[in-house]
Amino acid sequence: MADTAIIGAPVPRDPQSVDRFAPYYTEHYARVVAYARRRTGDLGAAEAVAATVFAQAWRKTRLDPPPSGWLFLTARRVLDERGAADVTLAGLWLAEAAATAPDGPPPELPADLAATFAAVDALPPADRELVVALGWDGLTTAECATLLVTSPVTVRARLTALKRSLGRHAGRRAS
Repeated sequence: MADTAIIGAPVPRDPQSVDRFAPYYTEHYARVVAYARRRTGDLGAAEAVAATVFAQAWRKTRLDPPPSGWLFLTARRVLDERGAADVTLAGLWLAEAAATAPDGPPPELPADLAATFAAVDALPPADRELVVALGWDGLTTAECATLLVTSPVTVRARLTALKRSLGRHAGRRAS
């Protein structure tokens, strides 16, 4: 009978598999939770998503863990299956600010951030996902390419176009 790891997946008798997977789990767990929390607004739900993702990663591999971008793609699919709705960036920022100062007055969103968040929230869903994955979640271009099921070249091209578009939007607001 197999032992059970923290993530709930059976642990094989091969300790080398555990030795290879443990640093991978440690390196990426918090990032996957943060990604899922941004999508759900709920830490408990985000941790449950991360547990599912790492259980799938554990079952998927016996030699080497999958690329980190695979984790975020899998998290996105798990969230989509669960019907998780995106939380607005302003809402997430306010929730995080309130959590860091629970005894103080309610936080107020600075006007420049409110305008930036509104512009990003108004983007089409795929473009919003790209901008937020890079800017808020800190994913690399390669991880975003995996997340969005495209190539890194396409990610860079889309990002360049989005920068121009957001720059024009900001210019119109300033005039």
